[in-house]
Amino acid sequence: MNWFPLGITYAAFYMGRYNLNVASTEFMTRFSLTKSQFGIIATAGFWTYAMSVIFNGPLTDRIGGRKAILMAAAGSALINATVGLLFLNGWTTKVLVGMSLLYSVNQYFQSFGALSVVKCNAPWFHVRERGVFGGIFGMMISSGYFLAMTIGGWILAYLPWYCVFLIPSAAMATMFLIDNAMVADNPAAAGFSNFNTGDATSHQADKDKPVDLGYLVKNVFTNPVIMTFVVAEFCTGFVRQGLLLWFVPFLKEVHHIKPGTTLFTVATTGITVAHIPYKGGAPALSELLGGQVATLFDQLSSSIGYIKDGRLRALAVTSAKRSALLPAVPTLDESGLKGYEASTYIGVLGPAGLPKPVLAKLNGAMVKVMEMPAVAESLPRPGRRAGIELAGSVPEAHQGRAGGGP
Repeated sequence: MNWFPLGITYAAFYMGRYNLNVASTEFMTRFSLTKSQFGIIATAGFWTYAMSVIFNGPLTDRIGGRKAILMAAAGSALINATVGLLFLNGWTTKVLVGMSLLYSVNQYFQSFGALSVVKCNAPWFHVRERGVFGGIFGMMISSGYFLAMTIGGWILAYLPWYCVFLIPSAAMATMFLIDNAMVADNPAAAGFSNFNTGDATSHQADKDKPVDLGYLVKNVFTNPVIMTFVVAEFCTGFVRQGLLLWFVPFLKEVHHIKPGTTLFTVATTGITVAHIPYKGGAPALSELLGGQVATLFDQLSSSIGYIKDGRLRALAVTSAKRSALLPAVPTLDESGLKGYEASTYIGVLGPAGLPKPVLAKLNGAMVKVMEMPAVAESLPRPGRRAGIELAGSVPEAHQGRAGGGP
């Protein structure tokens, strides 16, 4: 089970690393920072992370993966807690310098993460097994980005903004305790027998001897294959960090999507959703049919005909229950956006203070009429159903939905 707590820990590291990205817009607005100034904070952290790996690799090899992951979790939890508590207590002076230093220290501890994970897991898996578990582990790590962005967005939407630092701190502190109880450097440390993992150094007599910086320089920086990967990783990392850093401001400034909203959650899965404010449903539907836009939230009455004849595909309905007109189409709640509901309805209103006997008589007559098959068949349908479902209700339900009183 070594790989499981390590994977969760690294996902928690993402929450404590990319929380700065999630809070970027709030941060710049609250402290009147320009994008260039905010970029200084992020750049200080990124370069600290990159340079620290060179030195922390040999250190991790010397002290062992277990100690390194515990050091990373404890250090990053402490720094995130410090940042959160400082802002909780009204920190407003020299924020640019202070955050540059604190975020750099945070990134120093975070740089132990990948190193310690590799050091811990390598003795536990034969080379033939590492591909499968590497894929599983990679998915667990990637979930950390989703957690950082989605949960971070919810925190900003519903809790004081500094909690975006305090909650990841608590998560990493929790994983420190779990790792301390569960993680072992090798099978022998957990009461099992060590075995030949079949990797390139398994036959070497000094395979367990820790490497130093000189060994690293000799065997890494002089290897053309490794250096090619280093250059490639630097280029992709440069693009990746830029995307992750400015993703939240981009969504808010260009598409007016705020953290904690449904569209923000969808965007964190890798689906870019742009809000286009049309003047009405008709032009929006026309552009969807013409291929100018990819998706549309529309009333079923307007689009069901195009769905029935195959010109449009219904991905989900926004109501709490599936539509009787499209029973095979799931709700958004069923599709993963739990608790989501948005629907329109038509009700009949009367004067305020209408006597209850009159109200009951009118309601009973209307419900009876709506239950008549001939009424449903009389709905306008130019070759197709109008997309309207008839359903009667009691006056109290209508009043509650409309937000009115008796």
